[in-house]
Amino acid sequence: MIYVVDGDTFDVLIDGVEERVGYIGIDTPELGGCYYGESSAANEQLVSGQEVWVVSDPANDRDSTASHRLLRYVWAGDVFVNELLVREGFAEATTRFPERRFEEALVDAEREAHAAGRGIWTACPSFGELS
Repeated sequence: MIYVVDGDTFDVLIDGVEERVGYIGIDTPELGGCYYGESSAANEQLVSGQEVWVVSDPANDRDSTASHRLLRYVWAGDVFVNELLVREGFAEATTRFPERRFEEALVDAEREAHAAGRGIWTACPSFGELS
């Protein structure tokens, strides 16, 4: 069972242990921010009720914030959720993590969303700067 916290975070059972998971390489609006509800709803639609596949990275096992989330690349079926959230304008690509395995795909997805004016790039022009 998956409980969606917001646009880039969800809780899931992994080997019988409830874990909070954050997506590597993306950032979505925070609570109260422009497009928060839309980003959270998109994440819920993509992962809620699905069996997800999470891929770790040795350099980024857990978030250093208070939530201490597991940091992961996430697939639901054959959908790379991190990338789709960016491509559809629900998230921006971030390069603050040492892991760069999918950085090019995420940055390309952001450029496409930005150029097309999808999601945050039209609704929240000051959300982030193009990577």
